[in-house]
Amino acid sequence: MHHNPSKYPGVWSLTPSYDAYETELVPVLDSLEKAGKIKFPNKKVALISSDNPYSKGIYEGLNKSFKAAGWTVTNAELVPFGEINDWHAFLAKVRQDPPDVLINTDYLPANAATFMSQFMEQPTNSLVFIQYAPSVPEFLKLTADKSSGVLYNLLGGPLKTPKNPRASEISNKFKKRWGVESGPYGVALYEQAQIYFKALDKVGDPTKHKEIGDAIGATDMMTADGHVVFDPATHLAKQGNDFVPIQFYQIWDGDRVLFYPSVYATGEFRKPLWMK
Repeated sequence: MHHNPSKYPGVWSLTPSYDAYETELVPVLDSLEKAGKIKFPNKKVALISSDNPYSKGIYEGLNKSFKAAGWTVTNAELVPFGEINDWHAFLAKVRQDPPDVLINTDYLPANAATFMSQFMEQPTNSLVFIQYAPSVPEFLKLTADKSSGVLYNLLGGPLKTPKNPRASEISNKFKKRWGVESGPYGVALYEQAQIYFKALDKVGDPTKHKEIGDAIGATDMMTADGHVVFDPATHLAKQGNDFVPIQFYQIWDGDRVLFYPSVYATGEFRKPLWMK
């Protein structure tokens, strides 16, 4: 994040601050336990990340958040970034002291699919959370039925729920036009273009960059990703359940079930079948 966004009056981000990736998993897990959907008897968590700024930042933030909430971090490992075909060494450590929650913040779908299938060779009684990768269509192709029960979350990305018909409408049009599913990006880019067109309509002259930047900054619009209003201090979309929410999903039989926030939920969280 640039420290002086006011120097860039034409630059705004549809994606909110990534802070929620580092903090929100803990209260969401708490709420699942309070609702009686799962038990965390040992409050232990194991974390692994590959060494890239996105994954590492989230891994460090989660490590802090879990500790602050009184969890014990049993393993925290950073592996080199790139293609990873073998997670067995880390998983062997996890099996020696099984945690209630197992987290991998590497975001590459092929790495995540390998992690999931190697975990399933001898699953521990742990909830599995993987950062971002399960949101990519390729992950489901690679894992098929091996990924039922896994969790992930998204800041931004289409909220395909009856509460927000726009998300499904744009996703369906994308598929019809290009013959493939859109991941979060295709839909988000479409919405970014719409925000610009609205600003252009308001200003009327594409060469008036400052005025168009101001008009974009004044956006207040329901999009496929949620209610977009920009924070003038950061130039990021505001994050929260009334704005662009952090969405928590669980995969079941190749379907993505959005279970949090409840206002947008398409289904309920269920305890993974590998867990006792």
